[in-house]
Amino acid sequence: MTDLRIESSETLEQEFCAVLRFIHQKGWSPGTGGNFSFVDSTHPLVLKMAPSGVDKGMVTPAALISVDAQQKVIAGTGKASAETAIHLSIIQTVKARVVFHSHSIFNTLLSELFLSQG
Repeated sequence: MTDLRIESSETLEQEFCAVLRFIHQKGWSPGTGGNFSFVDSTHPLVLKMAPSGVDKGMVTPAALISVDAQQKVIAGTGKASAETAIHLSIIQTVKARVVFHSHSIFNTLLSELFLSQG
């Protein structure tokens, strides 16, 4: 099987980063919260991701990291999210091409309320 790239253009990376800025501006993923990825290649499976611990409103295409199916950073500078396995599972199970996982203040507060009652 040959390498199949979903799309390999700077435009895709720019659009991805624009969506991250939009999500950040709406307050849906403040600061470094959330994890965002898209499939860059299906064979081998490679994700482009916003690095962990980086303000998602400030992510540029040059800051994106590439992560393989074993959750190893294979290109770029930074650390993969602790939730990379969740992204990989979603992508492999439902054939998603993009995963946006936000940690909004509202979701976090709701989770804390639920956990405190449980």
